[in-house]
Amino acid sequence: MKEVELSQSDVKQQLRFKMKWMSYVGGRWAVFKTNLSTDYIYSDKEEPPYLNDYKFLDKVTWDAFVALRLTPEEKGEEEEGQEVQSHNKCPQRTSRGGYELLSRKIIEEKIKERQASSDVIPPPSPPTRHEQWKRARIKKSGEYITPEVKIIVERILKIADKIAAAGFYVVVPDFFSVIHLTLPTKISPF
Repeated sequence: MKEVELSQSDVKQQLRFKMKWMSYVGGRWAVFKTNLSTDYIYSDKEEPPYLNDYKFLDKVTWDAFVALRLTPEEKGEEEEGQEVQSHNKCPQRTSRGGYELLSRKIIEEKIKERQASSDVIPPPSPPTRHEQWKRARIKKSGEYITPEVKIIVERILKIADKIAAAGFYVVVPDFFSVIHLTLPTKISPF
């Protein structure tokens, strides 16, 4: 049988691949445990059919998992997360793509509008930061997520209209925008 000699670079590549793979597996495992807890432990179902859905789980393993998830430390973490989330007055509703995907969708919509209206199609300008902020807080039904968001959006649009009516564009650093002019100091724009 022929012996294969691995170079140093091959070994480094294998180690890097192994580390990335284990990191991915660890992330998927955490998501799986969270989904199990959400769907079967914290749900309103009286007797969850976990044994039918996951054949590899036996009753002893499941009972140990439930006991681990119902410890006071776990409850404390859950309540702490809910308390932090309750302070978020302007939550966003973006998919996994975040603002990057949202801006691509806005540009695609602008292109479709321009195609319908004329033959010559100049490229659309990228969406402004306040436009993205506004769109990230609109439900599929077209309503704003909370009444506070609606008030802030109205303020944003007033200031943006004033800037546009003045006939000039204000060049400001990335961290400062129309959003910062309208938000109360206690509320983070993102």
